[in-house]
Amino acid sequence: MDNKYVMEIISSHFAWGLVIGLAIWLYSSIRFWIRIHNIKNDANLKLRTITAEKAKYMQHLQTQLEVDAESKQTQKKTIETLKTENENLKSMVQYLKNEPKKEELLMLQAYDKAIHLMHERAPGFAPTWEATLREAHMELERSQKGIIPFFKRVIRPSHYANLDKALSASKQLEAPKTDK
Repeated sequence: MDNKYVMEIISSHFAWGLVIGLAIWLYSSIRFWIRIHNIKNDANLKLRTITAEKAKYMQHLQTQLEVDAESKQTQKKTIETLKTENENLKSMVQYLKNEPKKEELLMLQAYDKAIHLMHERAPGFAPTWEATLREAHMELERSQKGIIPFFKRVIRPSHYANLDKALSASKQLEAPKTDK
């Protein structure tokens, strides 16, 4: 009976359909598990690659930030150095603007000498000198405004010529004293 029962099952279409269906299912399941395993391996490989790239980019970013920080520090030091140099140069320019030049000092001494000689030799010199000085100051104040003063400042009369005139005038005034 056992054989008959087994033969009956084997000859049944349902049994053959069930066996073929189970075989297809088994084949599909094995392929499915193999494909999932391959996908997992690919995903793990990609994950490792991405992790390695991330570490590389993080290291690159860290290096870049360090370089930028060093660059900013050197720029700050350079800026501070330039600021101090600028301040020093400003004070030097201010000092040099206020410092009288040798020619100016010589001219001032010549004018001073000429004024003292004129006070001694000409009794009416002082009032005339004061009036002339006031007039010169007023003219200078007027000449500081407008376009014409700009040209006057750019094209100044020669101070050397004035110095030579003052020196020759003082020599002429001294000459009569030495003759007496």
